[in-house]
Amino acid sequence: MSLRLADHWVWDSWLVEDGVDYHLFHARSTDLESWEVQPPTPPVDHRSLYAGRLVRDGSGRWVLLGFRDTEEDGFVGEICDPIPVNLDGEQVRIAR
Repeated sequence: MSLRLADHWVWDSWLVEDGVDYHLFHARSTDLESWEVQPPTPPVDHRSLYAGRLVRDGSGRWVLLGFRDTEEDGFVGEICDPIPVNLDGEQVRIAR
């Protein structure tokens, strides 16, 4: 899936419907045709993940899944193990 914004394209993003709006990367739409760019949502401090998604694991706990990008030995390109997260105000943080 892709979305063309005024100055760039957004590729391979997660599309989420919340019952009212559709959310794609950091844009929102009510009709999937016109999009309003929003500030980035759940920025998480992780050194190499991209295309991350918050999901619930089997016990109902929120975890982050994403693709591992470039690390010490170069490009990895695999899905990471689930990373537990906590909500700190409006910020998603990796659980320590």
